[in-house]
Amino acid sequence: MSTAVDPFLVLADLDARCRQGGAATAPRMDEQGDGWSGVAFILNGVRMVAPLGEVTEILHLPHTTKVPGARAWLRGVANVRGSLVPIADLPMFFGRRQGATGKRQRVLVINHDQNQIGIIVDDVLGLQHFTADQRQESPGDIDETLRPYVLGAFSREENLWPVFSPQALTRHASFKQVAL
Repeated sequence: MSTAVDPFLVLADLDARCRQGGAATAPRMDEQGDGWSGVAFILNGVRMVAPLGEVTEILHLPHTTKVPGARAWLRGVANVRGSLVPIADLPMFFGRRQGATGKRQRVLVINHDQNQIGIIVDDVLGLQHFTADQRQESPGDIDETLRPYVLGAFSREENLWPVFSPQALTRHASFKQVAL
């Protein structure tokens, strides 16, 4: 005779173990052996890739409501499935003039301290997969304004793919300073 298992209790137990640190962490590149994957995008003419674990979703540009007293690069807040999400214009944050909006622009949604933040990029190129031997510590000749947010690069077929970290961006003091 089998006993019935309460699915709610199973999920509650799993949740409790995860919160206590019992869940396995995502493997680092040198541990997983299969390689590294990221979301490729274009930012101010530079092809980059963000770690897949740092991007929760990709959106078309949503309608935003301007936030009074905020810097111009904060496009505003958007209603994304019932949650208010601040939308930052990354090309403008890095110095491109206001008004540069294109049909190819997308929003990379990231989680930061249990809050969602959307960052506008010029285009999303899809997933890119790299092997460990393609990793480089140096991002190459990258603009100084991007350097604090770039964590190395990958090289494939004579193309360099700097690794842009949205998490590094959200921790940086200049990005946190939204008010005028």
